[in-house]
Amino acid sequence: LRAGTHNTPGIVGLGMACGLCMDEMLEESARLTSLRDKLEARLISTLPGVMINGSAEKRLPNISNLCFGSVLGCAVIEHITAIACSSGSAICTVDADSGGGGGGRAASHVLASLGIPDDLAATALRISLGRFTTEQDIDIATNHVIEVITQIASEVASPT
Repeated sequence: LRAGTHNTPGIVGLGMACGLCMDEMLEESARLTSLRDKLEARLISTLPGVMINGSAEKRLPNISNLCFGSVLGCAVIEHITAIACSSGSAICTVDADSGGGGGGRAASHVLASLGIPDDLAATALRISLGRFTTEQDIDIATNHVIEVITQIASEVASPT
């Protein structure tokens, strides 16, 4: 608590946002679930060894967390330019051996709690969808991820 005038515009804005959420939450959740499922189905059917991390049913409609089996998530992040994604959970951890300088990262505690081995968890990629994500965005994202992972996998298979 603090002394002073209440943030009336902020309070009104929060109330309006809550009202919109109540009015549109079910429809928006179904839309995002459909887009997320399309993204996952395309990646799983096109790239070998892709798996969904966590429950296929009990999860948020706007987040996809996938392991790619043979390509490190951090390598994918370095080459991704068309979309924003992450190679870790929303709460990242720094590897204690790195001295906190950001050079190393511990395996995701979220994926570890799901029983995913560290070597497989290192191949994870988290993609989040938003209110304004469209089917065209999903097509662009899947094409780009497929292109990047195929490129990285071919470089690993035949180093120059």
